[in-house]
Amino acid sequence: LMTLLRQGLAAGRRPRIALVYAASFAARADLVIVALFLSLWVQTAAVADGYSAAAATAKQGALFGIVQGSAMLWAPFFGWLADKIDRVTLVILATLLSIVGYGWMGFTPDPAASAAAFGAAALLGIGQASGILASQVLIGQEAPGPIRGAVIGMVGFFGAVGILLISKLGGWAFDGWRPGAPFIIMAVANVLLLVFSFYVRFN
Repeated sequence: LMTLLRQGLAAGRRPRIALVYAASFAARADLVIVALFLSLWVQTAAVADGYSAAAATAKQGALFGIVQGSAMLWAPFFGWLADKIDRVTLVILATLLSIVGYGWMGFTPDPAASAAAFGAAALLGIGQASGILASQVLIGQEAPGPIRGAVIGMVGFFGAVGILLISKLGGWAFDGWRPGAPFIIMAVANVLLLVFSFYVRFN
């Protein structure tokens, strides 16, 4: 196990593989942010607006359905695009979509009452699907054959670290700052990923 761990970490010296590790950190955290904090935010906002618990749950389900539906519809097109452009460029595109989606949702005043939340939810789903697919196709291209399993295992490891860290930071920020804070944190994380992506693409 330690040998595989060392091999996976050593492979991260290659910029494109390091980019996949960073992209996995952000993309896997996306799933938790949407599943956990979007549901929590819509539910609490709807109750605060005077909706019953059942009506609040219905609003939360509608937004979550838009996120997942848009991701499902977008994924085939993004998969087709993955065969047409450079894979790091694909990560850049995915990251840009995530930044806009998370920023839009994070600064939405009230997702339970704002019509703009539906557009933000759709873009959130598109960004989420793009981030996951972009990291998968890039590692599929870049993982060295002899240590392919170790490298792909490290992709999952960094994704798990992203889930744990962003969940904790998001929870603190949700309670201590504003309900949209977890989404703003993810937007900032994707800005950092975008900078790294440009560095890898043009160096």
